[in-house]
Amino acid sequence: MAKDDLTQKLPINDEDRTTQPTLLAVFDLVREVKEGMDRGYAGLGASMTELGASVASLQADVTELRAEVAELRAEVAELRAEVTRLSSRVDAIESRLARDIAGLGYKIEALNKSRLQTEADYTSLFDRVKELESKIP
Repeated sequence: MAKDDLTQKLPINDEDRTTQPTLLAVFDLVREVKEGMDRGYAGLGASMTELGASVASLQADVTELRAEVAELRAEVAELRAEVTRLSSRVDAIESRLARDIAGLGYKIEALNKSRLQTEADYTSLFDRVKELESKIP
């Protein structure tokens, strides 16, 4: 057998036992690491379960927010339609007011002319009365 064959039985003597405490410490360390990892994996499983629950909760929140956004978009569309309707009503009222004001201007002008004509008539009448009064002895 070869000298580095690990399957061969090693001779036991006190000189060769000098590494035994070190090997035992290494095996203890490996066992402790394995136990720690097993505990870590168990904790990791619980953490993963918690993470999964958090992700599910976030997904539910996102779904709820999407529904709210859809509702808000529908409301905004309704508001835009209402604003468009109101804008057309304001335009119609503005056109009507412009026509009424234009018509009113014509009426005011006609009233002014009528008033001026009436004043002219009164002035003429007043002049005639004065002229007639002057002819009376």
